[in-house]
Amino acid sequence: MYHKGEDKLKALLIQLPFPQHSLQKQWGNIPLAAGYLKAACHKMGLLEKADIEILNERDSNLAGDAKLIDIILSKSPDILGFSLYCWNSIRSLFIAKKIKRKLPHTRIIVGGPEATAESTYLLNNPAIDIGCIGEGEFTFAEIISHILEEKNDFENINGIFFRENGKITITPPRTIAKTLDMIPSPYLLGIINPKEYDRMWIETKRGCPFKCTYCYEGRRPLRFLPLSVTEKELELAVKLGIKTVIFLDSSFNTSPNFEKICRIAERVNKKRKCIFIAALNPESITENTASMLKRCGFSAVEIGLQSTNPAVLKNINRPANLKKFIGGVNVLRRKGIGSVIDVIIGLPGDSLKTFKETIMFLKHNRLISHVTVFPLQILPGTKLEREKNKYGIKHRKEPPRLVIKTDSLSESDIEKCYEIFNQAKYGGKDMKSGPQPLAVPMTSHLTIDYPARKDLARKQLAGIDIGQINDPITKIIVELDADRQSLKNIDLLGRRLRRKIGDPLTTWFSSQNIGLDFKLIRSFLRCIAMSNPCLRWNVFLETQNEFDLSIINEIKSSITRENHSRDNPVKIFLISPFKNNRLTDKWLNGLSKIVNHIWYVEFTEKANWNEELAQILKERDKLFIADFHPGATIGFIIKVLKFIRNKRKNDYFSFKNIAISHLQKKDEDFMKKGMSAPRKLSECILRFDKELQLSSYVLPNAESRKDILIWRYLVLKKAGYLTSKQKIITLPVYE
Repeated sequence: MYHKGEDKLKALLIQLPFPQHSLQKQWGNIPLAAGYLKAACHKMGLLEKADIEILNERDSNLAGDAKLIDIILSKSPDILGFSLYCWNSIRSLFIAKKIKRKLPHTRIIVGGPEATAESTYLLNNPAIDIGCIGEGEFTFAEIISHILEEKNDFENINGIFFRENGKITITPPRTIAKTLDMIPSPYLLGIINPKEYDRMWIETKRGCPFKCTYCYEGRRPLRFLPLSVTEKELELAVKLGIKTVIFLDSSFNTSPNFEKICRIAERVNKKRKCIFIAALNPESITENTASMLKRCGFSAVEIGLQSTNPAVLKNINRPANLKKFIGGVNVLRRKGIGSVIDVIIGLPGDSLKTFKETIMFLKHNRLISHVTVFPLQILPGTKLEREKNKYGIKHRKEPPRLVIKTDSLSESDIEKCYEIFNQAKYGGKDMKSGPQPLAVPMTSHLTIDYPARKDLARKQLAGIDIGQINDPITKIIVELDADRQSLKNIDLLGRRLRRKIGDPLTTWFSSQNIGLDFKLIRSFLRCIAMSNPCLRWNVFLETQNEFDLSIINEIKSSITRENHSRDNPVKIFLISPFKNNRLTDKWLNGLSKIVNHIWYVEFTEKANWNEELAQILKERDKLFIADFHPGATIGFIIKVLKFIRNKRKNDYFSFKNIAISHLQKKDEDFMKKGMSAPRKLSECILRFDKELQLSSYVLPNAESRKDILIWRYLVLKKAGYLTSKQKIITLPVYE
């Protein structure tokens, strides 16, 4: 507990990522809000007395709930701050609750769009001590100043709520700064290093010229950051070799500084090594503006359509000229700038009929492949939140407060909207016609047992201790055998791992009979889930025998918390050997309705290997995942890759980990010039044998990456893939 005159005040700021259900590590969650808070404290001269740490990207983006809690406890901060958004609030509050129990003297401060006077779930949460309402840079700095001086008169700080003796006090609103000149750039101060995130988020303005009733941004007055700051930030991005810059502005091209910013971007990004992304209003896009965007380096834009129905658009105060909309999108498309078009399900007045009209409008204009749909969210403090009863809107009470039904859309109608969209976009309910490449990182003999330094790897394996692994474990492979393994032992393994788990987590169970081993699976998953209730799961079941399909639902229910989003936090994949006579068509048909089914094939060097592979390549209606037998030589692996390249030009074929994703330019430079291996290796993979002993592993370190990188380069180069544009899908252990 901090006392004036003693050591520095210790503050830890955390922004948890959007819970994407990917099987790869999630980079790109940049704690820009926390950076601005620390920058404001720097401006106010508070960093001499306060040590403000922003949790690093590895831990904030990868760590599971239990590991994150342990990290925070180890730092024992005087202040713990969370940036709350609709996508991370529930998880942030779960962690805050656990920390408050262990460190009752730690002050927990929240801010961000979710922190409003209307957010009763925050006001009523005893773990929260202070909330910053609205733009919080200098509010936070004032709070830090009061704590440093050991003042308890928080009622004199405008724009907050605070808890004292169990009672909540909400202070008067803070006057919003008319200009943004006072806010320093966390990038230019070195508070946030974009190299750590491989991208930059840049604000050039706050607020939005439109006042859509469902949106946060319409609440804020329109103000602009100095052009000189934007210029220096873009220069920094290019200097550091940042690949992607994302402008966070609402309706980027409606800014009066739009053309000036584009001219700056074009000048500093002459070699076009940096790509830009922004949200645009296409109605004002002309040939000239599209050409200007292209010269700058814009590769993609996000566009909000939401609906084509005039009554719906009027209800949300969103004017639209559909003719100009289509014209602008087409101009961008001709210039080679991709578009992502947003459509919202559940807007006031929207019905199945009007939603279908919107989707058919986009399909008729050949834009359906660019469309994403998502449910309406009722955000606190918005006009729509106040008007929801007018439209009969029912929604979930906790973030992200997704719509459940409206006067014009029933709960079942909302599900039908997804079916309408999927039918229009994919020609089917759930996927495009034909199998899609399995863009799922897994593991194989090639990455665990075949690194260039495999002898060294064996020596390392003999001495490795799970307790010494500090990186979040992202994938676990377990060979099951109920005859050898007991519930007690599998539970013990889960206990050893549960506080080291990463998010999302892939668990791969190899079993001769899932029905016999089901209790082992359930026990292992439950043990991890108890300490990581907000985890996103990917469960792979590899088996050769049929089993009762009700087991699938039991697996889901054993690890699923109350779900706060439409997307289920558990995805299950079933892997079975190709041409397995033990699996009947009736069973497979039932299976395909509830899980993602993948055929597995293992290539072995034998006389007729090419005949078998040719037959597999003809099976266009099935999804395959391939691997090589552990005894396969590099020469044989290269033969197989060449055979696939010749038979499936410009097509997909999926491997478990043959080459670790597409070969990036920097990796080729590494091989040619002897450069050091790229720093980031994202996966920590452990495999356990039937004795539940660690049998092999890949750890995120430079040596592991170098081994894999060399092996990948040699194999793909000899197989002819480095110069080919063929789309071979490889399943990476790192980005």
